[in-house]
Amino acid sequence: MTGGPYRWTSQNSFMPPYRRIAIELRHEIRDLPSGARAPSSRDIEARFGVANMTARAALGVLRAEGMIELHQGRGYFVVGPGTPGAGEPGGGRAPYRRLAELVRREIAELNPGDKLPSARTLQERHSVASGTVQNALRLLRSEGLLYSVPG
Repeated sequence: MTGGPYRWTSQNSFMPPYRRIAIELRHEIRDLPSGARAPSSRDIEARFGVANMTARAALGVLRAEGMIELHQGRGYFVVGPGTPGAGEPGGGRAPYRRLAELVRREIAELNPGDKLPSARTLQERHSVASGTVQNALRLLRSEGLLYSVPG
């Protein structure tokens, strides 16, 4: 992760199916009100033609990001303002996850191949530690949203 500027990747690049599904669902869930029912694993299986394990992994990504929560026996529901643990952005999540959400919003405005601000710029802009920036970028890289360019 120490190799220079980061670039957003096209969603057509290879990434695991559960990540591609999570990305698509993330965009849909953002438009839903807090407390709305999120798709179930069975809904995802039918819609995307994937195994239950893949559907659950996609939901797990969104749950880890704090976008949805599981109500045992009832299903998944959208977390939003006013929901315990929710906030702007990222609620009670770790600082690097909150920063990753902010950077995701910046990425949404970019074209594939565009440069993101440097790690130092992100650190100064958001008043966070260097490790927080590195962890946020690592998370986004693992999601296939960016890659580093040596130099």
